[in-house]
Amino acid sequence: MPTAQNLARRALSVELTCTMCGVDNESLQHVLLYCSFACKVCALSHLQWHIIDREYESVHQWILHTYKALRGSLGDMFLVVCWCIWRNRCAKVMEGRGKSPLCVAIQATHMQTKFAEAWQRMRVAAGVQDLLGAE
Repeated sequence: MPTAQNLARRALSVELTCTMCGVDNESLQHVLLYCSFACKVCALSHLQWHIIDREYESVHQWILHTYKALRGSLGDMFLVVCWCIWRNRCAKVMEGRGKSPLCVAIQATHMQTKFAEAWQRMRVAAGVQDLLGAE
């Protein structure tokens, strides 16, 4: 992922400080787990994943473990919140416009609701198709 830390490792001249909080070096782990912005979004979306009780080899491993542990709609919400935090970070870095933690949490909730509705419609349509095919 093109975080400041990863870009600096490739000998690109970039500011290492996190774009969202301005405090720590920007790594993927920081952006999603430890950044005060991400923690605020997490709290506002009623997810409490920012408290890590063990070490993970990678952020990807943490995402997979957390998704499996939360299950169902909470797991889906977790993925959507991560995506919205990352999208907001990219918008701030590339376009100079980022949203507040509350706006990102609301956006994530809206996206997850729309996803759940679309998933349900798809399941209903597949069930109808199965019924029609059985006749």
